[in-house]
Amino acid sequence: MDCTSRQLRVFLLVAQHRSFTRAAELLFMTPSGLSVLVRELENQVGFRLFDRTTRFVEPRAQGTQLLPVVQQHVDQLDEAVARIGRDAQEGRLRRNSCSCSYAFALVPMASTTKQGLVGAHVAAKQRRHVRLLLRV
Repeated sequence: MDCTSRQLRVFLLVAQHRSFTRAAELLFMTPSGLSVLVRELENQVGFRLFDRTTRFVEPRAQGTQLLPVVQQHVDQLDEAVARIGRDAQEGRLRRNSCSCSYAFALVPMASTTKQGLVGAHVAAKQRRHVRLLLRV
């Protein structure tokens, strides 16, 4: 399964607001574009996440079970990006291990820090863990 953080954030917003239109407005995208992202995520996980009609959106049982897991991973990713950004601005060399399977997204984000990224290395460790080493 290869989910993007954008797909996961869309899933969270649709579940929270129970509206494709409202979630799309918050992400500055069209409802149809948002629907495509949800459909792609559903295809990747292998089951439907929402019961939906033109006037109704509700997480299915599977979506409700997945919701806290996705929320935890997105929160971990946000915290890691914020921490790495602070460390990079302070010019510290720091090694962090992130159990979040979406750590690959940190490298492009870290490259936009104020001082710039001198080098980055991501190495898989035990399939479920990724070690990220940033040199600033």
